[in-house]
Amino acid sequence: MIEVGDTVEVQDRSGLEASTIEGQHCYVLAVIRGSLYGGYEGLLVEDATHDRFVIPVKQVKLIKRKVEVYR
Repeated sequence: MIEVGDTVEVQDRSGLEASTIEGQHCYVLAVIRGSLYGGYEGLLVEDATHDRFVIPVKQVKLIKRKVEVYR
């Protein structure tokens, strides 16, 4: 399961902004759950140019989990 703080890679850009490219790495800002996108979860992500957009979870691949700091 993808969580806030993870890094994902765009696998399928269909239905996204023209500036979005496949293979682009993005930082997950929020996870949207519910009936949006036909029952799939969506992600609010930010790319390296600080553009933000929503993408269905099924169109990304997890690259890196957020780092948990324990004391």
